[in-house]
Amino acid sequence: MCIKTHLLEEPKFLTVRRRDISQETRVKIGFLLNYYPRHGLATELANRYKVSRPFVYTQKAKIKDFFSEDLEAKKSEENIRNLLLYRIRGGLSISKCSDFLSADSLSNTSVGWISEQIKYLGDLVGNVVDWEGQVVFASDEIYLAGDIPVLVSVDPLSSAILSITACNQLSSESWQNHWSALESKKIRPISIVGDEGKSLRAAHKELKDITYQPDTFHAITQRFGKVRSSLEKQATRCISQEYERERVYLNAKSDKVKARQLQNYQKAQTATEKALNLLSDFNWLYGHLNRQLKPVRSDGSIRLKSYAKSEVQAVLELMEETLDIDLDKQIKAVRNLLPELFTYLDQAKKVYQLLEKQVCQSVLPFFLAYWQYNRELNNLKKHKDKRRFTKSKLWLIQIMEEYQKMNPIKFQAEKKLVFAAMQGVIQSSAMVECINSILRPIFNESKGQVSQETLNLVMYWHNHRVFKRGKRKGKSPIELLTGKKVVTEWTKDIIELAKTKMAA
Repeated sequence: MCIKTHLLEEPKFLTVRRRDISQETRVKIGFLLNYYPRHGLATELANRYKVSRPFVYTQKAKIKDFFSEDLEAKKSEENIRNLLLYRIRGGLSISKCSDFLSADSLSNTSVGWISEQIKYLGDLVGNVVDWEGQVVFASDEIYLAGDIPVLVSVDPLSSAILSITACNQLSSESWQNHWSALESKKIRPISIVGDEGKSLRAAHKELKDITYQPDTFHAITQRFGKVRSSLEKQATRCISQEYERERVYLNAKSDKVKARQLQNYQKAQTATEKALNLLSDFNWLYGHLNRQLKPVRSDGSIRLKSYAKSEVQAVLELMEETLDIDLDKQIKAVRNLLPELFTYLDQAKKVYQLLEKQVCQSVLPFFLAYWQYNRELNNLKKHKDKRRFTKSKLWLIQIMEEYQKMNPIKFQAEKKLVFAAMQGVIQSSAMVECINSILRPIFNESKGQVSQETLNLVMYWHNHRVFKRGKRKGKSPIELLTGKKVVTEWTKDIIELAKTKMAA
């Protein structure tokens, strides 16, 4: 039975003729006969309430019908819930959903019925989050199977998807329409963080008084990280070739062959030395570039925007002058981004000025350095890297531990204040990449059957799912965004929303 026609219709209850017999009495008669039957009960109830036996059996039939109807409604809800879990949470194709629902012995398992429900429920939840306010937009596009662009805007702090839109062609107009939909729901950007996509940048130019923050990860870390990977592979190849030349040289028998292989071995040694020196020089410059992206310096002060720019410019010049490698494309791209690249440091400076009024100035630099340490630690994936980094910051950890022992309540209050304030300094749209990693398995398993309505339901699921680990553990994106705790599970929310819609 279709959710649109049955999901929660209120059953028409007992028709009242005898005003002297209350509704409660009628329910009691029907309930006893259905669930506590015994020989002679019908006659006994007829005599007790001075009614006919047909009247008694009529109440029995109506109560049975009522509970059968209620059971059917519950089955319908179970059907919808399982469909949402299979299609959205599991990312199964429509045909697989049909197979799984059939295996559960549920009614309404046809492909047509499934498509109808997905479309209806997806339209119901919409493609814009149900909230009003102002946040930073981390915006980027994700490509589905068949190169279908999906525009996504995320709140970097809560990780809530603000809007998700599939479009036929990526263009500046597509982004303008995407942001206009948010504006119409009274969701406005403080600023926009994104990559160097032409359509995205062109659309931003149409917005007034909204700053644009280029993604620092894509701008520098990822761009030059690919160069480092290439140099590492080159050095590894040179080392392998050197070992091979050495083996051939040592196995040579005649003096003539030995002399020739010695020359080859020496050439391989020279090539390895050159590759390792190039990698070493590049790594130092690459590391210095990445250090300029950190809002907080090692001494706990906020990095100056002008200083960061000048350091990046100096590193780019050194790369051009000293490295025997073609980096013209990468260097040109970074130079084009420099005017906007460090916009987030202006926000960091404002945050510092506010914190100065609330935290002791002798303690604040340590808290800022501690925040930077925790941020970098969370970004490291390998345990050995975490251990090595923690060891390098042991002095800071010991200072903060001592301060915590001396003033435990004050420490927790100041830490919470500083960490919350600095979390608002957004310099990357990496949260969209996290959303991409969540959505990608769903898209891949769906065999290209991803409609706008499916995307709407995926957005609703993500926003209402409760994190099981990490700093957001125990909370959902929508709770972090709105400040309201999620009480019911997401599938039940959608079913309740459908009930409310039908009732209206």
